Amino acid sequence: MIKLQTFVKESIHQIVQGIAEAQECCKETDALINPSGLSYRKTQNQPLFWDPRSGRVAERVEFDIEVTATDEKETKGGIGIFVGPVSLGTQGQSGKEMSASNRIKFGTFVVLPSGNNK
Repeated sequence: MIKLQTFVKESIHQIVQGIAEAQECCKETDALINPSGLSYRKTQNQPLFWDPRSGRVAERVEFDIEVTATDEKETKGGIGIFVGPVSLGTQGQSGKEMSASNRIKFGTFVVLPSGNNK
């Protein structure tokens, strides 16, 4: 079965890569993904985060995903981490597959495009 440190490392690596890719694909807009320097204040018992450079509110985007780690015992072997629906059958392959599911919760801030970009 997958080692805990491998699971943690791969999960964090994939989250970081996903954030970096989101930042890259949003460069053509004025959206900000996980921006630095957000300001904070509490209003009516609700936290409010905003980007002081643009004055726009930063929305918190929450993710609650199920991660299935599999350890296939075949000729090639190996460990994979998959997100989303996973077929646990061998589908015509000879081999043995063990899997474990875990939940990962994380969030990031997004300053949405203002609507003024061209």
